[in-house]
Amino acid sequence: MNLTNTQCCAAMEMYGMGRDENPRQHLLSVCKQMWPVSKWSSGDCTQNIYSHYIFHGVVKYGGHPDNRYSDKAGTLLAKFIRKNKLGTVVGSKPEWNRVNHPDHQVRVWVWTPDQAKLKAWYKQNRPPEWAPGYVVPTVPTTGVVTFIA
Repeated sequence: MNLTNTQCCAAMEMYGMGRDENPRQHLLSVCKQMWPVSKWSSGDCTQNIYSHYIFHGVVKYGGHPDNRYSDKAGTLLAKFIRKNKLGTVVGSKPEWNRVNHPDHQVRVWVWTPDQAKLKAWYKQNRPPEWAPGYVVPTVPTTGVVTFIA
């Protein structure tokens, strides 16, 4: 999942979820972009994030052979944010994408993150290699390679 600017100075768009239904990974990826390691000092980041983030998801594929098929990535991300109390999420009603994909029914969500709670969640859940000061572990070697058959 990636971030891109909008024409509004207070909002960014989150895009690239596809059909991946792992909201935790989506959020970790977004947080890594919000607070890259280079912005952290002494293990904390003082950089503010945008006020609002927009994301969308296809909730129904009308042209799919199984009309009940849906893409749950956007819905799951909204639920994950609410469940973890990481801010306020509001969603539009599902509507057919009339211009580009008339057989897709889509929803758009606007997320207003709670910056302090999101930062605390990210610090607790990020992989160790994303933390400031992480040193890549090395394996000592004797210079001799042994093959076991």
